[in-house]
Amino acid sequence: MNTQTATQFNEILDKKGYKCLGWANGWNSLPLELKKCIHLEHNRTRVEHNRRGSDTTIYCGECKIYYSVDSSD
Repeated sequence: MNTQTATQFNEILDKKGYKCLGWANGWNSLPLELKKCIHLEHNRTRVEHNRRGSDTTIYCGECKIYYSVDSSD
């Protein structure tokens, strides 16, 4: 588990030039950037920001993209 809040972590990614794709929970379809990342079979890193794993950031260091997932009840 990451000790930074999701906001703090995502601000770091923003400063490094990553593009935010928003919240996956609100997508009607996958963003083009993520489709490309999946097609290229890049490894994405999952960072959980709380003990329940309900507030998560997923990012790709190769594509420089990230998105958030809320899996709370």
